Amino acid sequence: MGILKKYELLSGQLVNTQKSAVTFSPNVDRGTIEDISRILGMQEAPSHGNFLGLPSTIGSTKKEILSSIIGRVHNRIADWKPKLLSKADTLPTTANLVKRNMQVEQKGKFCGKADETTPHLFNDCSFTQEAFRGLTIDGSVSSVGSFQDLFEIRKKKLPPDIFLVWILSLWDCWYQRNKILHDHETPLKGQPLVLAIATRFKTHWS
Repeated sequence: MGILKKYELLSGQLVNTQKSAVTFSPNVDRGTIEDISRILGMQEAPSHGNFLGLPSTIGSTKKEILSSIIGRVHNRIADWKPKLLSKADTLPTTANLVKRNMQVEQKGKFCGKADETTPHLFNDCSFTQEAFRGLTIDGSVSSVGSFQDLFEIRKKKLPPDIFLVWILSLWDCWYQRNKILHDHETPLKGQPLVLAIATRFKTHWS
């Protein structure tokens, strides 16, 4: 109970014991289960089921369970229609903004060496390539004219789990780009960049 009280004090959130339940390992004897349940004021629950699509309790079959989730995500990605993928080329990159007659600096916000098109941002840019190498993803794909082409090539060449990491890392590259553009932050490089991507990956997808 002391741990729960500390949690309430530090978080400002109260634990509703009437709506809470506690799960025990099969190795815990009945007397201990009853004592702990009585002290906590909570009911015993054989299992909490799923939470946000994941089992609340994962035992020795963790690899099998998570592999099936990665497989389902990959299947959903594989079912995307090309016309939806083409919308990625309408992202407000500086090159696309110039096409809309907006007065902006056309060079990329990461490397500053080339026009910021979607293929450059997500494939050719040295900043992006450095992030991919840190995530054990192969380097850039040559001769890419659109994001749709890049997506199809990556989907064919990368294993399903690495392909999923690549998809999520694109979001983080766009996030980093916007922080530089709007908040004037200095772009992360090397290990700090990979760590930032991994941290957000865990936060949003674990």
